[in-house]
Amino acid sequence: MVGLRFQLRVGAKLVLTGAIALIALAPLSSIAQTSEGKIPGGQSTEGNQAELEAIAGPLTAAFSLPVESLADPKIASSFSAISVDPASGIAMGGYDPVGYFVQQAATPGRPEYQSEYRGAKFYFASAENRDAFSASPERFAPAYGGYCTHTLASGALTQADPLNWTVHGDRLFLTKTPKATKEFREKLAYSVEAADAYWSQAGLDDERYNIRAHRTR
Repeated sequence: MVGLRFQLRVGAKLVLTGAIALIALAPLSSIAQTSEGKIPGGQSTEGNQAELEAIAGPLTAAFSLPVESLADPKIASSFSAISVDPASGIAMGGYDPVGYFVQQAATPGRPEYQSEYRGAKFYFASAENRDAFSASPERFAPAYGGYCTHTLASGALTQADPLNWTVHGDRLFLTKTPKATKEFREKLAYSVEAADAYWSQAGLDDERYNIRAHRTR
């Protein structure tokens, strides 16, 4: 189970504030994957399900936050630009972000190999991967803080599943379901351009959205 601190409004009325509990809607499974910007017919990724779930579990989306909502300071103050488990602060469900580039697979990380970026904890499969990330986190961290690229291209921030991924143009894109991955790849150039625009519009690269800054308000 993962989540996100939030506030919801209907018009000008604040109707709910707190933390959304995001329930995993699908089990860990093999998925189609890509590397070096190529989109094959579908290769499978296998892993130890018990080990992966012990780290953080699958991150299937159960919420959607319109990017334009971040124009409201009260909502923006409760939002973090890196998608994490709210209890542990672990990003990407404990998967190794460097593994997508080096091993070309969704690789579970380990607690003994971790690094912090923008207040989020990232796990790695090896000390080498951890050190590579620490030296250049912007190179390996998932685009858009690990939120679903497909829904961001439509103007909404949604939790992604690290088992649904695409590496293209030296960037790692996560999506929430195999269907979202397929639709993202079908309009890849357009989707990336649109997601870039929405992310920039919301100013989510600003340090005020760092998790540490958010938690110390």
